[in-house]
Amino acid sequence: MNAKEYELNYSRLIGMIEAHMDNDENVVITEKLLDEILSYHEAKSKEEVSDDIREYIGKAVYDKYGQMIFREDKRDVQKQFLDVRGWGAILYMFKSTKDAEAFQDKVGQWVTDVINAAFGKEGEG
Repeated sequence: MNAKEYELNYSRLIGMIEAHMDNDENVVITEKLLDEILSYHEAKSKEEVSDDIREYIGKAVYDKYGQMIFREDKRDVQKQFLDVRGWGAILYMFKSTKDAEAFQDKVGQWVTDVINAAFGKEGEG
């Protein structure tokens, strides 16, 4: 299974979960997809899985207005793949909302930079 097939199966899996697995057929299909996903990772070396993840993410880009991290493919198409969460906890760490927002953005940018550094991508995302 290549990265595109993996992404398609993952999307199908999420769709079935979102449908609340309302019948036995969905449960069986979901179990089969989970087995495929697990066997996909078991059959590949750590480097091969890392290459697939690198291909899937492309370059990470942080959006401070939505506190989201997007993956950007070779065609410069961006799709969200991470959310910077924990606002409730972050808010109580600071005396002002402005300071909390700045900290949340620093966390998001740091995660983005770490992802890009791990995959050898230059510049800020």
